[in-house]
Amino acid sequence: MRTLYITLLAFLFTVNASAQNDVTENVTPAQDTIKILKNFWGTTYHEGWKQINLKRLSNIVKPNEEAYKYIQKARAHNAVANIFAFAGGFAIGWSLADIAIKGEVTPGVLIAGGAATLISIPFSMSAAAHTKMAVEKYNHDLLHPETAYRKPQLQLGFTGGGVGLALRF
Repeated sequence: MRTLYITLLAFLFTVNASAQNDVTENVTPAQDTIKILKNFWGTTYHEGWKQINLKRLSNIVKPNEEAYKYIQKARAHNAVANIFAFAGGFAIGWSLADIAIKGEVTPGVLIAGGAATLISIPFSMSAAAHTKMAVEKYNHDLLHPETAYRKPQLQLGFTGGGVGLALRF
């Protein structure tokens, strides 16, 4: 009787361990997901342990159409933000150089530089928000492929019954 209990107990643990393996085999490894890390110097994007830039991030999410649309918007807003920030920083620097060299203030250039810098902030924040949405969409579809929308494709080629049209989801 004692051996029967030990055998049943061993069987119970064996089945439990086997069921655990089946669940974890269907999960995508976390190294394929993209992480957004913010620090003092700005925002960095990581695929696994490797740091990537916005252009590489765009190439990674390209197969996911919805995430790619967000990344395209983010890149456009980031470009506009960089243009205004550069122009504003240049104008402010020019004004500070005038103050240091000539000792006179050029208020028009200083105000224009400040305004351009302030205009760049909403574009930069919008780019960060769109990038975050793209990464969240990409990671969600990567970890939950059953909920991801896949555009149907019509292909001409070889099928199971010969040459023909195939509609693939």
